[in-house]
Amino acid sequence: KSYEEAKSALAFREFFGKGMLAFYSDIARIKNDDCFFNADYKDKFVNFILVADYDSAEQIVGALLAKNETELQQRCALFRLLDESMEQLSCQKNMMSAEFRRLIEDKGNVAQMAHDMIVRLCELLQDHTNSEKQIIDKIYKYIADNYRDGNLNIMMMENAFHINGKILSKKFKEATGERLTDYINKYRVDKSKEILRNRDVNIDVAAQEVGFVSIRTFMRVFKQYEGITPGQYRTAYKHDGDKSADET
Repeated sequence: KSYEEAKSALAFREFFGKGMLAFYSDIARIKNDDCFFNADYKDKFVNFILVADYDSAEQIVGALLAKNETELQQRCALFRLLDESMEQLSCQKNMMSAEFRRLIEDKGNVAQMAHDMIVRLCELLQDHTNSEKQIIDKIYKYIADNYRDGNLNIMMMENAFHINGKILSKKFKEATGERLTDYINKYRVDKSKEILRNRDVNIDVAAQEVGFVSIRTFMRVFKQYEGITPGQYRTAYKHDGDKSADET
């Protein structure tokens, strides 16, 4: 039992950082108290935080606190709201260490803690959003600079960005609505279309120049996105070009 309690306390350093010592009794008292909490409150709270609607977020928190009679129950409800909201928002919990610490150590008025928590969470999310945008912009630039490399894939980008490939793909999909591998393939296809329109080179050369190692893969991917083969695309473009020239 003592081992499990110590492990639980150590796990709580995720919230407080390395400089904070948490005792199991303190953790259990705030985290496991029989407080009222409903996921609907959390979902609405997160939605208001996402649009930086402070007033509506405070109303949700006020309604949640009103459902809990004792101060300990209110702090327990706030703790769960903060914990689960940050989980849903994919924010690092140690960024809110001061707020978690206040809830644990029973410091300050609960209503004031709730207000400070909302303000800090909105600020944190804004910083998080800016950081996410910077990552996406870097991904776009990296692909533009390296699409000709036949080795370009998620693993190569993982090594370049020092971010787990699955996390990198997830961030990209959440930000753009598009899978990272699909974006790379579409980018290469678009570049190959420029070559097919403007240069008289073999299709396998065009494929290699945009990073496709296999001509068969290039043909399959090109048709997947364009609905026709590279040769058909070139013929159709040349026909349209000749027709336009005749009309002028």
